[in-house]
Formats: sequence, structure tokens, C-alpha cells
Amino acid sequence: MEQEEDRLFLTFSAEEIGKIVVAIIRGVERREAIRAMPRYTEEQHTVYATFTSNSKEAIDWAWRGE
Repeated sequence: MEQEEDRLFLTFSAEEIGKIVVAIIRGVERREAIRAMPRYTEEQHTVYATFTSNSKEAIDWAWRGE
């Protein structure tokens, strides 16, 4: 189960978020996109995976115009 400090660690700059979003939009394989995220570690995988999934969901929602 993820710890509070795990979520606090996940802080990205605007440039880093932009790169993550571009990877998601380009359809980069989920596993590859997660592992390419800044400061990724296997111990943080669940937190990064959650961030990626939530980001993709937000992008998909925005494109649907809802």
C-alpha cells in the first residue's frame, strides 16, 4: 500500500509534466512511459502508475469535451 511520503515525493516541474503528457498523447506504451518518468524507481512504481493512469483519464476526458 502506498505511503503518504510516496505521494509527496511525486512532484514534477511544468516541463516534466509536459513531457509526460506528450508521451501519453503519443500513445507510448504505459510501462515505457512510467519508467521514463523523472526520478522513477521500482519502489515508487505504484505511485507513478497511478499518476499516469489519472493523467491519461484527464486527457481523455478533456478530449471528449465533457
